[in-house]
Amino acid sequence: MALGCRIFPPAIIFLTDNWQRQNKTVHNIWFEVPAETGLPVIVLVLMLVTATVRSAGRNLHALAAAGAPPMLTATAVSLMAGLVGFCVAGTFLTQAFTWPLYVLIGLTVALSRCARDWIAAHPAPVVASAEAETKAGAASKIRMIGIGAR
Repeated sequence: MALGCRIFPPAIIFLTDNWQRQNKTVHNIWFEVPAETGLPVIVLVLMLVTATVRSAGRNLHALAAAGAPPMLTATAVSLMAGLVGFCVAGTFLTQAFTWPLYVLIGLTVALSRCARDWIAAHPAPVVASAEAETKAGAASKIRMIGIGAR
């Protein structure tokens, strides 16, 4: 059972006998969400954060592998850093119902679409097999040192 969104600080007066004439908070989003909205909502928030971090990681790896422009790759790194920062800061701050998480989610979705479009517009060049590449490298080294050249 939960109190309701943003109800915990004013309700502390009625929940404790040792009220010190100041509102208290739970000081942690991972406890704030279940205290104010219930356990099913913390499960949804954790799933949302996990899915967003995984999406940001996929964006970062896909853009780096495709040789995307530095601006797109830097954006992917920044979003991943922002999400990690939110999770770390959320361990010490009550910011579950503020805008940063939702902005990061929106930017991650937008970057996913940009990455998908950029990768589709710039297909990766076909890379020769490792065996063919090794043979070509060995042949060029032989030519460079003059063996077999006439």
